[in-house]
Amino acid sequence: MITSLEEMRRKLDVALWAYVIMPEHVHVLLYPRQADYEMRLILVALKRPVADAAKRHLEQTGNTAWLNRLRVQYPPREVFRF
Repeated sequence: MITSLEEMRRKLDVALWAYVIMPEHVHVLLYPRQADYEMRLILVALKRPVADAAKRHLEQTGNTAWLNRLRVQYPPREVFRF
């Protein structure tokens, strides 16, 4: 999570003012330095690496119960929701 915060901050030129990592979620206080920004890109840059790492860990440890709980079926595709 810390690595994702740092990469997002550098890549998207965002001031990271504060964060708190809780057991099942994160609080982030940030300020985009550019006048033209998209919040969805900031969220993707922060959340995608963490979700990918979680999925890899669950697959490597064979934790199919959690993998199944975090899969959502949207016709015509299946999505991993972390």
